Order: sequence, then structure tokens, then C-alpha cells
Amino acid sequence: MKFILNTEKELQRNIEFNNEGVILNYFQNKICYLIGGGKFDELTTIYEDMISNTNKKNPTTLFINHGNKFGKANYDKVKKIFQELGSETKYLHKEDLDDINKTKELVNSADIIYIGTGNTKEMLDLWKEKKFDDILIEAFNNGKIMAGISAGAISLSRYGLSDYLREEDEKAKLVKLDGLGMVDLLTLPHANKDSFNDEDVNKESKDIDCYLISNKACVKVFNDDVSFMLIDDGFIDIVKSGKTEHIL
Repeated sequence: MKFILNTEKELQRNIEFNNEGVILNYFQNKICYLIGGGKFDELTTIYEDMISNTNKKNPTTLFINHGNKFGKANYDKVKKIFQELGSETKYLHKEDLDDINKTKELVNSADIIYIGTGNTKEMLDLWKEKKFDDILIEAFNNGKIMAGISAGAISLSRYGLSDYLREEDEKAKLVKLDGLGMVDLLTLPHANKDSFNDEDVNKESKDIDCYLISNKACVKVFNDDVSFMLIDDGFIDIVKSGKTEHIL
């Protein structure tokens, strides 16, 4: 596991004092993990970092997987891993979104909200219809740690380049989607696959940095501080106005 961190010290709370030491303002941290992909059991060191940032011995993780039919199967894998790391794990089913009180109860009980894989557009459209997007944004603003893998990483970003059209046509181009905007990035997961061309990425990154995140790689955004977590051959490319910085 490789950590590439910025020099700014990570603080668990942002507190502003006056000259007499009296607290003037208190700010919740905003922490996001954008994971490019990979098998869940390959990502344990990233999960350990997520759990440590809760500052709790036995935090609660809420897993969400509304983009495909593998949600429950993915949850079973995630639950086993997180329980071994000391985190209780719960699952938010699609049908739970019809019960606003139950949905809010599950979200409010969580320290970590982890969003899984699938069809990004289908997932975001469902959340918008059920107004679940507003609940997630509120949870993030209230200090919940947010994490997403693949489609989940796109959903947390300002924008993402999604391959959801390839479910019908494997040669279809990537589509730029609006995410929830918790981090101000353009995200492309599974960047180690031969699934995009540089011209399209350069075009979309004219006004915003594009993060190409491979499997077994993670962009961690801690407030305004960006760092990188890489496992084995994981890598991250950052495209800025047509110029690429390679992180490995």
C-alpha cells in the first residue's frame, strides 16, 4: 500500500478560536474516498483508513448499491470485510427509499456511507426521483464520511465519465454525468481499462481537473486537501488542460 499525502496536517475537527481561546466557529470535516474499482477484498487498507477517520472503536458503515442487481451480493462481501475490521454494517435497499423515515434513520445511524457499483445514471436518476440525493448531501455536510467505488465514485464527484451506455453497445462513448458535487472533480474510474480515448478526456477537462482512477487506487479528499492511496499496480492520472500528471 502506498500513500501519497499532501503536507497539510489532517485534523479531525476544524475549530476557530479568538485571542482568548474562546471557540468562535466549529466546522465538521468533509471526507470523501473515490475508489476506481477492484475486488472488495483487495481494498482493505483503504477501508482501514476510512474507519480510523471516524475516531470510533466500532463505527457503523451503511452500504448502498442501487446501480445493478448485485447489491445484496456486494453487501455480503462488504459486510464480512468491515465486520472483521470492527465496523457494524447495514444495507439500504432500493425499496427503503420509499420510506423516508427509515431511510433517514439508516443514514443518520451511519458514520461511513459507502456507495457501490453499477449503472451510474440509473442510480442517480433513482436518487433524484426519491429525493435521496438531498439526504446524502445533508449527511455529507453533517460530517458523515462518504466513499464510493466505480459508479459510486462518480456519484460523489462534480462530474463523472460513465460507461453506462456500454450495457447496450460495447463501443459506445463515455458520457459526462452530473454527480452530487461533494468534491469538485471530474472522475473516471477503472482507468486501467482500455475504455476511453485521450481526446475525449482532454475535451472534458478544459474547465475542471479530470482524475483517472484505476482499480485498486483511491483519491481521498479531506476538506480541501487531496491525497492518493495506491495498492499494488494502482495508479492515478490527473489531466489538467490537456496535460497529464501520473501518480504511481
